[in-house]
Amino acid sequence: MLAYNHDELCNEYQSYMISALGLNEGMYSKDKIRILVLGTGAGLLPMFLKSQLRDVLTEIVTVDISEEMVKLGKEYFGF
Repeated sequence: MLAYNHDELCNEYQSYMISALGLNEGMYSKDKIRILVLGTGAGLLPMFLKSQLRDVLTEIVTVDISEEMVKLGKEYFGF
């Protein structure tokens, strides 16, 4: 079985996406935040967000046009 560490980002692109969270006022308040991920892919970014932001996270909604990518995310990456 293939395992992936959800505590690490897998590429620079995801690092840039995460840096945008610093611009969200909700990250600095006591309110919980909700996140929308467009282009879920294999689900690595949402799983990273879930592992790192569990204390401030209410919900992650993901959308992907490809059913095959969602299937791969579930089968191989624990999404």
